[in-house]
Amino acid sequence: MTQQHVTAGPGCPSCPGERAPSDASESGESSQRWRTVRRALRPRGRFLSLTFAQPHFRKPLYARREYRWSVAQHTYGDGFHYFLYAMTAGEELSPEDAAMETRRLEEAEAPPPQVTFMQESDTEDFLGNIAL
Repeated sequence: MTQQHVTAGPGCPSCPGERAPSDASESGESSQRWRTVRRALRPRGRFLSLTFAQPHFRKPLYARREYRWSVAQHTYGDGFHYFLYAMTAGEELSPEDAAMETRRLEEAEAPPPQVTFMQESDTEDFLGNIAL
């Protein structure tokens, strides 16, 4: 939450939403936000994000080829960490970030796993087997 959000209230159009993404999936609105940020950057321009969100949550959101920027991540603090993400326009993703995006895309396209049951049906009468 920003100072502007506190003073302007929850209806402020330039303030972020109340909820943060809980996993690597994101809404189209959030994805559009990053494309708009990227469009506003000059070549080699930087967008900085300072957050308490850990890299396994944020990197999949920021490290995407479609944004055409590189992502550098730095950790600060002792015990209670905060993270600085620096996206630089016009640079390629690192090989690790590119591989992470490839895995994310492959997982999204993979069919859901087949559910298998240990037994076909529940025919055992547990209550009838209790000796009183």
